[in-house]
Amino acid sequence: MKKPTVAIIGAGITGASCAYHLSEHGFNPSVFEKSRGVGGRLATRNIDNQFFFDHGAQYYTIKNNEFSLLTATAVKRNGCAEWVPIPAENVGQYNKSMFVGTPKMNSFLKPLFADAHLIFKEEITRINMEENSWILKSSDGFLDKFDIVVSTIPAPQAKILFEDILAEVQLLDKVVMLPCWALMIAFETPLSFEFDIWRSEDSDISWLSRNSSKPQRVKSQDSWVCHANPKWSTENIDKSKEEVCHAMIGMLADIHGCKLPKTLFEIAHRWRYAQAANILGQPYLTNNNKTLYVAGDWCLGSRVEAGFESGLSVAQSIISNL
Repeated sequence: MKKPTVAIIGAGITGASCAYHLSEHGFNPSVFEKSRGVGGRLATRNIDNQFFFDHGAQYYTIKNNEFSLLTATAVKRNGCAEWVPIPAENVGQYNKSMFVGTPKMNSFLKPLFADAHLIFKEEITRINMEENSWILKSSDGFLDKFDIVVSTIPAPQAKILFEDILAEVQLLDKVVMLPCWALMIAFETPLSFEFDIWRSEDSDISWLSRNSSKPQRVKSQDSWVCHANPKWSTENIDKSKEEVCHAMIGMLADIHGCKLPKTLFEIAHRWRYAQAANILGQPYLTNNNKTLYVAGDWCLGSRVEAGFESGLSVAQSIISNL
């Protein structure tokens, strides 16, 4: 029997999980991604092949058995590795293994799209039903038609895209997503910190990590990623990258306690929808005939694994309704 055609919007962890599990059952999904590559917030910024920063998700942990099996396979393929950073005193010891993609955060995702049709630099702006098919359109016009559409974009964006075609979309009003400003910075000489990771609930910087301490990163450079907390990020959401960069360097200097070394590179990045403060509480939303799905990590939590589980649940639903 011919499989339904499936479009997946977004090539982050949720889209990767959905595409992989559908491919395992004979589907050939099309994945539309507005950026230049896969990963979403599992992102690594490459600056002229000189500086590399994991400026989104910093690592992931594992509870789900299937996610554990995929990670084990990725480790064998050299697509991810365990990260054992030196924690600051205010961090304490982690009781779970921390994994990162190698040599980039999205490296372990790429094989999950092996049997999918990836379309980059294409943002879906409208979805319409015509002759029992869902028509996908971008700002340039018609793209293609599909039997099933799966969205994995942030909840506020999904609400706009689906408000006229999915009655259940009003449930997304309960989802609250918070922003995060990230600072990427490299120094000529190493900072005097004796740790690789630091976190705080009291400082405007909530997370600080030595990116170069991760497996298969460039060890010759002292590169760091700083995340501002949600409150500070919200208050400064519309500031320019230059303004935020200057402010966060000052915040980093306060934590360092003395003058910072000369910087080799510095830039800020705004994640407008970084984490879910209030989650949906179910793996996805769908319509009555299960041809539209809205999914994402924000359905179940803010962890990478939450995105994986959401995408898996959508794939299982599609497969079970054949």
